[in-house]
Formats: sequence, C-alpha cells, structure tokens
Amino acid sequence: MSTRLNLDLKDEKLYKVIKIRAVQEGMTVREIVTQALQQWLESRPGRPVTRLAVAMLNEMREKIFGERVLPGHAADFIRQVREERTSRL
Repeated sequence: MSTRLNLDLKDEKLYKVIKIRAVQEGMTVREIVTQALQQWLESRPGRPVTRLAVAMLNEMREKIFGERVLPGHAADFIRQVREERTSRL
C-alpha cells in the first residue's frame, strides 16, 4: 500500500537544489525524502504508538481542520499547482 505525503517546502530554491542533487545521485526526490525520514527515525529512541498518541494526533487534526473537508481531489490540486509552477519557470 502506498501513502502520500504532500510536503510544502515554502522554498522553491531549496527544492530545485534537492532535485538537481537527486538527479546527480541517480535518485528521486521521493527516495531522498524517504531515506532522510528513515535516518531521522533511527537517530531517535523509539516510542511505541499508544492510544494516547493517536488521541493526541486526532486532537491536533481537529484543532487544525475542525469539521472542514477540503474540496476536490488532492491529485487534481497537485496537478493544478504543478501547472502553475511550471508556467512561471
């Protein structure tokens, strides 16, 4: 099963540098991000996922989004943003 993570770096220059380095290394940005996240997790002592942790996550999600449901499909939104970004290049 594949899970999507939308990451807004808020720094287009950083993304371009990452993308160029990925190509130089023969990797994808996805592979680099996955590797970085795995290294980050391995560098920290593990904590088990508890019901309390899940409850805290749900509470934070509720605080941020409330009852809002984002309109449309995420793939359509991503496609639109990519097209806008490409048109500016």
